[in-house]
This record gives sequence, structure tokens and C-alpha cells, in this order.
Amino acid sequence: PKTCPRDSPAAGEDIFPPGFPNSDIPCEYVLFVAANKLVELEVLTLVTDGNRDSLEIIEGASVSHLIANLTGTIVTTTKFTTEKSNVMRVN
Repeated sequence: PKTCPRDSPAAGEDIFPPGFPNSDIPCEYVLFVAANKLVELEVLTLVTDGNRDSLEIIEGASVSHLIANLTGTIVTTTKFTTEKSNVMRVN
């Protein structure tokens, strides 16, 4: 069965949704680094299904700030970094 991962990915680990490339399960990934550090996410490729899919990148664990809401296609490597927090949520 396709299920979301329970553990946070390790630094440098690629993230793929369950059942990739035919995934239809929404998952949230929590990325964190040591205190006083910032989280950087590098999106290598993204292809969403029209207006039905998106990739949200959110700074913070509880009080949150939307960094980006991505739709469409990205084929050029794009980096996103938290401004203050050592936690980033991706869903």
C-alpha cells in the first residue's frame, strides 16, 4: 500500500511521493536542521497535474510563513531557504 513516510528525510536525501510517478497521496515532509541553522530545499524537477496539484513550502513548525506555493512545471533547479526557522514543512 502507498503510504506517507513517517520519518523525516535525511539531509541530502531525495524526496519522492509514495507511488512516484503515479502518486495521488498528499504527504507532509518536515525538514529540520540544528538550532541557529536555516533549511534549504532544492527542487530539481516538479510536474504538477494542472490546478489540482501543488507543492507548498512552509517555514516553521507551528507559527508558519508560506515560502512558496508551486504549480505547473519546474525543470530548472530552484532553491528555497527559510529566513529564520530551522524547520521547513513541504506538502
